[in-house]
Amino acid sequence: MYERLDKLRTELEKAKERRDIANKRVRELENKLREAENTQILDEVKKLQMTPEELAKFLKLAKEGKIPFSTGSKLNLDENTNNTEENLDEKNTD
Repeated sequence: MYERLDKLRTELEKAKERRDIANKRVRELENKLREAENTQILDEVKKLQMTPEELAKFLKLAKEGKIPFSTGSKLNLDENTNNTEENLDEKNTD
């Protein structure tokens, strides 16, 4: 009489176990992805050969949308310098 309920309970337990295994796998993959992203970021920062102070200034400028883009010239990361694209254009026309 209760065979159907027992069968459903057993099926539910198996489904929960599969869900737990899947959730664990998702967490593992999220951690692997985060590690890979962090490694990629560190590699890119190392390529720039910036000091931690220069990197902090660069990221601050990026956050503020003030990163100048100019080919062939080194970025001036002095906080007192107003490096907007307009100013770079003016410098390039001089």
